Amino acid sequence: MADVRNVAAFFIDLAQKQNEMDAGDLMTNLRLQKLLYFAQGWHLARYGKPLFNAPLAAWKHGPVVPELYYHYKKFGSQGIVTSDAVPEDALRRKNTSCCWMWPRPMPPTPQVSL
Repeated sequence: MADVRNVAAFFIDLAQKQNEMDAGDLMTNLRLQKLLYFAQGWHLARYGKPLFNAPLAAWKHGPVVPELYYHYKKFGSQGIVTSDAVPEDALRRKNTSCCWMWPRPMPPTPQVSL
């Protein structure tokens, strides 16, 4: 089972890398909480066991991992910028679950000439 902080760092790192390539936005606390919820549910459905053991709470604006919400609260609604590195082997077997949840950039729309 992965540590929820490593799963969060994984999503934040992906968002930062996409942002550096001008292909996306930084991760917000709200977006992170929703991704954690969906990753947990997908992993439970696929493998029959949780991705991480941190509790999820039902809050007004959706599911939240309180421990992480309060940790990243200082960023407000702005993007989370952190240098927290994901340990190399921390999510080795979990990457499939996390990557499945990650939104891919849409390919450019083909131009149609009339």
